[in-house]
Amino acid sequence: MENPKLSIPEQLILDRKEKNKKDNSRPVNWVLQSDKIIEKSELRKLLRCVEKAKDEAIRSRKYTYHIKDYYMYLLTSLTGLRSSEIANLRVQDVSDKSIKVTGKGRRIRVLDLGPRCRKCIAEFWELKQEVLNETMNDNDYFFLNQARNKFDRIRINKRFKTWCRKADISIKLTFHSLRHYFATLLLNEGFNVAEVSRMLGHVNVQTTSCYLHYTEETKGKIDRIL
Repeated sequence: MENPKLSIPEQLILDRKEKNKKDNSRPVNWVLQSDKIIEKSELRKLLRCVEKAKDEAIRSRKYTYHIKDYYMYLLTSLTGLRSSEIANLRVQDVSDKSIKVTGKGRRIRVLDLGPRCRKCIAEFWELKQEVLNETMNDNDYFFLNQARNKFDRIRINKRFKTWCRKADISIKLTFHSLRHYFATLLLNEGFNVAEVSRMLGHVNVQTTSCYLHYTEETKGKIDRIL
């Protein structure tokens, strides 16, 4: 509601505060659509397609951005990072054992890395130096675009959709689908909702619970009971 005594900037600030109050009090009831989750078979098909281009880029030293595409998609599928988080990841945030992630609201979380993830990072470290000739200063972004600047989230998603078309998988998928895959994978492997919530950086566990509808255990119960 507008206040005639407030200036336009003051009114905008007040409107933003009121919106934030409503957002914080709003129940978590969003529905995750099944066609937004990339299946394991689709992920494998996508990664094989990008990996082929990556290997050719290493051999020819041309189209080297394919190298970044491959390791960005693989790392995201193994960590569940948002596009903004992968874009903001810096060299100093990545070690051989963990990743420090700056999420929504500047909230920090630390993700322990499994063997596949450590291998992914080790390979990319080597290629950054030997093929991409990129600097490795602590404050440098881990993934650099062709202009050697920070990746744009829109560009990340656009390239992901391009690769989906090349791999002949659903074009309804987005880069965020890799995060959905990671969440359902953890739940299928026995992680509880609280653990998955922490790894995804969710403030509200109810947000994470939406993935329960897509676990193998839940599907199995439906098959048995219904």
